[in-house]
Amino acid sequence: MSNRGKRAFVTMVAVMVSTACGGSSADPSPTSTALAIDPAAAAVMMTGSVSGVVGSCPTVTFTLERRTIKTTGSTSFGDSKCTDLVNSARVEIGGVVQADGSIWARTVRRIPTTSAPPPAPTLVSVVGTVSGLAGTCPVVSFTLERRVIRTTAATVYGNGACTDITDGIRVEIAGTVQGDGSVVVVKLSMVRPAGTPAPSPTVVLTGAIVEMSGTCPTLRLNVGGRGATTSATTVFDGKPCEELKLGTMVEITGAVASTSTVLVATKVASRK
Repeated sequence: MSNRGKRAFVTMVAVMVSTACGGSSADPSPTSTALAIDPAAAAVMMTGSVSGVVGSCPTVTFTLERRTIKTTGSTSFGDSKCTDLVNSARVEIGGVVQADGSIWARTVRRIPTTSAPPPAPTLVSVVGTVSGLAGTCPVVSFTLERRVIRTTAATVYGNGACTDITDGIRVEIAGTVQGDGSVVVVKLSMVRPAGTPAPSPTVVLTGAIVEMSGTCPTLRLNVGGRGATTSATTVFDGKPCEELKLGTMVEITGAVASTSTVLVATKVASRK
């Protein structure tokens, strides 16, 4: 096509668009001057974050990737709406470049933002001496190296149990830091001097007394085929020691020494 033909073509397009736009005040499409730039390169597609929003719907002007974007009553928002144009919203626009360099948006689509995953909990390990112990197992709190430490029913114990936590004992904890700076314990281990034996696990023995010998408060009992001994430090709950006899139903709580299978009773509970 000759230069004269190209000029005629552009002029014809401009006139056609100008006539179409001028015929209806409700159609705020771009003017003939804007479309007469180069019809083959006028369409653009952009994605970015909205900023500098001014105007009232449907006539809004905002900035997208350093370009001025304008909407009108003819702009299509698809599943979105004009009022979704707020600062920081991410949008995708399709439009036409105007003579002043701005872009008239034919279409605007808001891009949904995905929520960021919550940050992973901060794990810490602390070794120190317990102080300020409060609460009742399994939920206790104490101070360790100037940090507030809290146990829960899910806390795992090594070399001891929750009831072994006392002021002055050294422990090592691993846990998660909370928003207030305290630490919820995942695992707690007692730190004992070399050669100090770990406490024996607590055992509960329930059944009828089938054998009994000795003199109160020092007795040797057989309950369900398991031996148990009492002493002056044993707590008798329900019936006193002197009223225990063969056939009495008891619940014996105690610990087994590593060198024996006999339960050393700390408490004997029986029915009156």
